[in-house]
Amino acid sequence: MLNRTDLGPVTFSGVMLSLHFVTFIFAVKVTTVANATFPVSSSPVILAVLSPVLLILSAVIVVVTTGNQGAVTDVDNALKYQITATERDGI
Repeated sequence: MLNRTDLGPVTFSGVMLSLHFVTFIFAVKVTTVANATFPVSSSPVILAVLSPVLLILSAVIVVVTTGNQGAVTDVDNALKYQITATERDGI
């Protein structure tokens, strides 16, 4: 059952999904299907490249808004673990 607190995020998600389909259909009409699906299928690569930046940005926001200096240490440790795991896996 949907309650009042969930109404905002669900509405936002629905609007964003409908915006996605409208822009996708428009892109298919003006270009090829391959060109229209490229941004959608490349999103995991884009996220992998941007995730360290977004992680640091989120820590900065937490520190600025709450004054929690431990968030910086947590992000630093997470980035070190990510780099170590990447080197270990040979990626």
